[in-house]
Formats: sequence, structure tokens, C-alpha cells
Amino acid sequence: MRDPGFADAGDALLESALSDPERAAGELARLAQQSDVDPGLRITALQAHGLVERQRGRHQEAREYFHEAIELARDAGLPQIEGQVRVSLAASYALAGEVNRALAECDRAEALVRGRWMARLDSQRAALLRVAGRSDEALEMMTRALVALRRHHDARWEARLLHNRGSTHLERYEFSQARADLARSESIASALGMDRLLAQSRHHLGIVAAATGDLPAAIRWFDSADGVLAKLGVVDPHTLFDRAQAFSNSGLGIEAMGSAAAAVRRLEAEGDALYLAEAQLALAESALMLGRDREANEAAETARRAFVRQHRHGYAAMARFALLRARARDGADLQLLQEARRVAARLHSFRFVDPALDASLLAGQMALKIGRKRAAVHELESVSVHRHRGTPLQRVKGWHAEALLRVAASRPTSARSAARAGLTVLDEHRASLNATDLRVHAARHATDLAALGLRLAAARPSARALFDWMELTRAGAMRFTPALPPDDELLASDLAALRTVERNLRRADLEGRDTGHAQREQARLQAAVRRRTRQVAGAEGRRTESLRAGDALAVLDGWSLVELAAIDGILHAVVLGDGRARRTALAPVAQVARELDALRAATRRMASPQISEASRAAAWLMASNARRSLDDVLLAPLPLDNHPLVLVPPPVLQAVPWGSLGSLRGRPTVVSPSARTWYERRPSRTMTKRVVLASGPGLPQGAYETRALERVWPSAIRIGSKTATTEAVANAMQGASLAHLVCHGKFRVDNPLFSSLEMADGALYVYDLERLRRPPETMVLSACDVGVPAERPGDEVLGVVATLLAGGTSTVIASVGLVPDAVVTRRLMVAMHRRIAAGARPAVALAEALCGLDPDDPAALLASSFVCFGAG
Repeated sequence: MRDPGFADAGDALLESALSDPERAAGELARLAQQSDVDPGLRITALQAHGLVERQRGRHQEAREYFHEAIELARDAGLPQIEGQVRVSLAASYALAGEVNRALAECDRAEALVRGRWMARLDSQRAALLRVAGRSDEALEMMTRALVALRRHHDARWEARLLHNRGSTHLERYEFSQARADLARSESIASALGMDRLLAQSRHHLGIVAAATGDLPAAIRWFDSADGVLAKLGVVDPHTLFDRAQAFSNSGLGIEAMGSAAAAVRRLEAEGDALYLAEAQLALAESALMLGRDREANEAAETARRAFVRQHRHGYAAMARFALLRARARDGADLQLLQEARRVAARLHSFRFVDPALDASLLAGQMALKIGRKRAAVHELESVSVHRHRGTPLQRVKGWHAEALLRVAASRPTSARSAARAGLTVLDEHRASLNATDLRVHAARHATDLAALGLRLAAARPSARALFDWMELTRAGAMRFTPALPPDDELLASDLAALRTVERNLRRADLEGRDTGHAQREQARLQAAVRRRTRQVAGAEGRRTESLRAGDALAVLDGWSLVELAAIDGILHAVVLGDGRARRTALAPVAQVARELDALRAATRRMASPQISEASRAAAWLMASNARRSLDDVLLAPLPLDNHPLVLVPPPVLQAVPWGSLGSLRGRPTVVSPSARTWYERRPSRTMTKRVVLASGPGLPQGAYETRALERVWPSAIRIGSKTATTEAVANAMQGASLAHLVCHGKFRVDNPLFSSLEMADGALYVYDLERLRRPPETMVLSACDVGVPAERPGDEVLGVVATLLAGGTSTVIASVGLVPDAVVTRRLMVAMHRRIAAGARPAVALAEALCGLDPDDPAALLASSFVCFGAG
């Protein structure tokens, strides 16, 4: 590549204003003190002043400089320089959202410039046409301008033009062309030291990667771009809302909303009306994902009005679609269907492929609900054609539409095949993701498709077929080979720093000191850990298919297996046992959720040391009623006989204290995220009897509990509270047959992978547990709430237990509620461990130990929150 340098001092000054405005400001100040400055250079200096102010977000001040420069150029009879300034003025109008005024300035400049500045003008005008939604014209003009720029050896503007053309291709979902242009722009910018453009091109290469489903690569590009900007001391708000969109597409709603909100604040402060509207739209999208419809409506309507003012009708259609989706949650009617079809048509016309497919799919579903079959077929056919082409997520949508078309044609068997094909494509996409949370969140892209498959399966009389579909849609992220995060020093360093910051944060909070800095550092380190674990590309591939009923029946060996799923708001159960599969419809999910909430609220009240005896009695009555109700609706209708039980509940029921239900008293019970998880983790290894007993800080009873267990396991490795560091405990647990931890636990529903167990030096995070190469075969966690999972769309779960099971641990015994007082817990744990030491399976040992507690003792009710997960 050739770079002949700058044509003149004025060009160098303008380039400096674009790439390093602070340095340019100093040069301009020195230039202003000189009396013998050439008139043309003086005018260009005013133009550069305007560019500096524009880079700082001061658009009104920038325009004042540009207008002054234009007047001086006109007075001096320098039309070429006047035209150059008008090109800069056009960009200033565009950034303020005044696209038509910007195009008018380009028209004025056209009569004044020539040579390389004519090529630059065409580059600017093409970018404006792109913003106005006239992408065909924009691409044609960009290609023409590129030829001219190369003829004039204008490498710097060539790099900018390639960046803009790549961004235009990206908006049109022409990913290979976008990647080629952006890669060339990145290469030129790197060679010429154009750091801002280098960061922008790398950032947009990240957007291309995210759009094509390669989020690990996207995060690597984003981080590379951030590194360049950090060296410049710059925070670019545009990167924030682009990243928000990538997070939204990956199901990471909390991160998406945080990035979008930050972008909105920055762009409002800078007065950047053009991109503020896009940030508001990104905010609306992330709010919709989190179910925060009011905030979504406000942001989407703000964005829609701005796009209309800016004559950006394609983006206005996207904002209308966000508003429509919030309204559609309440149901469908003819008016809503007509609006959905109009929005879909607009999005298709502007080649916004993904939102257009979503809009047509939504319109097709609405049409089917209200009996408008012809309209449904029209919309769904436009989506169905994508089942064999495009990105993996576009293909998932295509198969969803195809399944709905086959339902409309009364072809249920064929519709089930289409739904299964869509879920297979989703699994192919998940195989490219190595981070646990990314695999889990990817399930949201097929939530409706999975629900359709379940509905179709439930319409058949076959219990085995319904079980097979339940399994197909359950905990799919755990069917992959365990995804170990990168074993690098930086990740370990970030986790260690995070532990230190959180300790300091707690200390400052207790002492009443300002915690603002510590909270910001905590957020920064958490983001760094998430990014590092998500950057690893390419999972090790799919390990197993979902479990089928016949395979499960063949290995139950005297146990019964119950799998439950919510279908159209009603719980359905399939019971496998005695060589048969039987199905039963149970209660509405909402009713069961209410009873579970009541039970958890009552047990927490009972655990409070400040509660009066009258309140404790009322809480006991409330808990007793809730337990009976749950038993009546979940278990009483099932043909369970007296077999031990494997339970596979949906995520909403993963936190049920099953041992507290009367039907399960004394019955060995195992809870698993999926039947496949139980099947694969059934005990198969010879117990080495290497036992680890560890107690964390702040729990005096922990030492008593571990000492009591030492009498059961005299050769155990015991780690006391002062030496139980995260490293010591993690190292001791590697390859252990059994590990027992007594500690404080913290469950993070907002970010389950930062749930933790408290050790001597701070939190042992789920991220730390993921890094265990050989996790314990059996893990007992004597800590509050750590058995509670965070439910995610698509019947996926995240949390301490899910991470251990995914990593290879066979059985986890953990509490889904508060742990009772020390005496009862110690008695329960000692009784359970004695039975395990005598050869009993953990599920049997726990059930028998719970039976030894007084059922009328409130502490025994709290103890029944211990659940055996996994293989049992």
C-alpha cells in the first residue's frame, strides 16, 4: 500500500483534527499567534477548529467555525477551500440528525471542489445516503469514489470510505462483503497510524462476527478496539450501543441494557442526535428482552420520533417493531396483525433481514391465532425460505416458520420434524460457543419453537413421545462437553483482584465509608472476567443426543423417573418406571409457583431470630399448608408406587424443597436438570475415598461440623477456616471422591456465575468451579441457597449446582433455602455421611438422615431444603 503523506500543511492539520483533536487544538493555538499565515491555511485552521469541536461533541460551536471559514473563503475568492469546508459542515449537520441539510451542503460543495476533494465529497455524500436509508445509491457512489481516491493515492480517505462501505454492507446483512471492506480499512488504518479509524474498523469487525453468530470472535474484536481507544484516552459511545446489540442477540439482556443505557447518557451529553436515536433503540431492545415493557416503550417511542425527524424510515420501522412486540405480549387481534404486517413489509423493503424475519414470524403467529390462515401463510413463507440459508439463527427462524406452516396445513408429524430440525440448528450454533452462559442464553432463540414442539407432542397419546420432546428441550447447554474457561494467569489475576475488591467493599460499607470507587472497580473486574471467559472460540463439540424414554427405562433398576414440563401454562408429567411410560396433566404453573413462593417466604420467616412466637407459629402454619398443596398438585396424581425417585422438574421448580413434601419423606429422591444429566452421571467410578472437609470464615459451627465429620472420615483432608483460601480448597477438591464445604453462600440471580462460596480470602465463584479440571465426584455444600438455580429461557439453568454437574461432578447435595441451626444441621450431616461411608448412595443417605429428624420441629423443615442433585 502506498501512502505519499499529506498533500500540504492544511491537509495535515485536518488529519490531526480528525485523529487527535487535543493535539490539533495545541497546534491551532500556536498557529493563531503567527501573523504571516497564508489566507488559505488560516481558513483551513478554522475548519480544523470546527473538526476539533465536532470530535468533542460540540456541534453548534463546530458549525460556527465552519461558517466563519466559508465566509473568509468566499471573500478571499478561494472556492476550492470553501467547498472543502462545506464537506465538513455537511458531516456536522448529519451528526445532529439533519440529514437533508447535510445533503444540501454537499450539493453546494459539488460546484466548488475538484480533484481529490471531489472524491472526498462523494465519499461524504455516500455516507449520508446510507444514513438516509438509500443504501443502493450509497454503495454505487462509494464504489465510484473509491476508484477516484485510489487514483489520487488518498489512502487515508480510502480507509474511511472502506469503513463506511463495510458498514453499509453490514446493515444489508452482506457479511462477506462487509468483512472484506472492514478488514482492508483496518489494515490501512494500522499501517498509517489512524488509531481512531483502526478502533472503529476492529469494532465493526466485531459486529460482523456477532451478526454471524461468532460471539467469542466478536468479543475479541471489541476488546482489541477498546484497547486502541484506551491508549487514546477515549470512550466511544457508539461502541457501547453496538455492543449492546451484540449482547441482545446473544440473550445477555442485563449486559445489553447496561451498555445501551451508558451509550444514551454519553450521546445525550455530546448532543449526538444521529446516533442517540440508535442507542435508544438498542435500549428498547434490551428492555424488551428483560420484560421491562414500560421502559422499552418509552425508549422505542423516543427513537421512533427521532428517526422520523431524521427521515431514516428503515430505522423508524425497527422502532415501530419494538413497540409492537411490547403490545403483542397481551395477545393478538386484527388491528395488531395489520400493524405487524405493515412493519414487516417496511423492514423487508429496507433489507433489515433479522428484524424483518422476526416481524414476519410474529405476524404469522398472530394470524394463526385469530384464524387468518391466508395472511399467516404469506408471512411465514417469507421466513421459511431461510431454513437452508443465512446465519444459524436465521435458519432457526426459518424452521420455526416451516413448522408453523405445516401445522396450518394439518401435518403435525411433519411439523414436529421441522421443529426438531430447528433445534438441531440451534445446537450447531451452540457448539461454536465455549462459555457456559453463552450456550445457556442461546436457547432463547428457540424458546417458541421448543414450546411448539412440546405442544405438538402433547397432542399425541404417546407418553414416550412426550418424554422425548421434554428431554429435547431441557438443559440443552449441558449436553456439550464441559467448557473449561481459559486457564490463563490474567483470568486468575482478575478473579483474585475481584475477591480483594469485594472484601474492601464490604469493609467500607460496614464502616460507613464511600463505596463508589470500589463498586466501579467491582463492575470493571466482573466485566473483564465475563469477557475473558467468553472469548474462547469453538466448543469441543456435541457429546450426546437427548435421552429417549426407552434408554431411560432400560437403566432405572427399581427407580422411577418423573419429568415435568409446562405446556401452555399447565404442568404435564411423564412417569417412567416398571418398564412403562405414563403421562398425567397436573396443575397450572402459576398455581404451583404461588405455593412455592409461599413456602419459601414462610421458611425464611421461621429462620429469623427476631421473629415472635406468634409469628413463628403463623409461618409454620403457612408452610404446612403450602407443603400439603404442593404435594397434592405435584405428586399425589402420579403413579409413583414406592420406588426411589428421579425428578426432572422445569427450572421454575428446581428450587422446591422436595424433602419437605409428605409423599417423599423417607423416599430417596434425586433432582436433575435433565434425565440425560442423571443418566450420564450415574455412579460408575470406584470411590477412592479421598475426602475433603473445609469450613469457611464467620461460621463458628463450621468447625464443629467438620470435626464431627472427621470421626466419620478419619483420613480426610481437613482445611480450617483460617487456611481455607480459594486456592487451597480448589486444589484439595481436585480429584476428590467427596468434598464437604461448610461456609456462607451467596446466590446471584442477576449473574449466576458470580454466585459464590465464602472462603478465607474471599469468594470462591462459580467461575472458579468451572476451572476445576477434576471436580469432586460427590459435593456437599452446607451453605444457604446455593442449590437455587437461575432459570433462563429454553428450560436452561445456571448456578453452582449446574456448573458442578456440567463439569463432571456426579452428585451435589445443597440447600435450596436457608440452612437451619448448627445442632440440627450437624446431626443431619453426620447421619448422612455415616450412611455414605457405609456404602449407601448419597440420595438414600440423605433421605434416611432426614427421616431421623423430628417432623414437627421447624428446624427439621429448614433442613429438608437440602436436595440431592445429579446422579444420587
